[in-house]
Amino acid sequence: LNYYFEINREFNVNRKVFYPIPKVDSTVLTFKRNNRKYDKEFNDFIYKCFKQKRKTLSNNLNIKMDSKVRAEELSLEELISLYERYNDML
Repeated sequence: LNYYFEINREFNVNRKVFYPIPKVDSTVLTFKRNNRKYDKEFNDFIYKCFKQKRKTLSNNLNIKMDSKVRAEELSLEELISLYERYNDML
């Protein structure tokens, strides 16, 4: 979602304002759309990266990489850069 939106945490909501009372508090978020267009190929790439989160990216993407990094360890900017390099390899 960070690829398509600027996401801000607005405020927390105590669980006691709900009925029945849940076991967790809530947070209200706002999503402001940025100017990136929907990109199916990027979404498919991200899906592949996170499909099996305990596997390394080289295994999930079926490519050779020196690093043993997992998708959740990368920032959005790093994932975008990897996506651009991944497309060049195809």
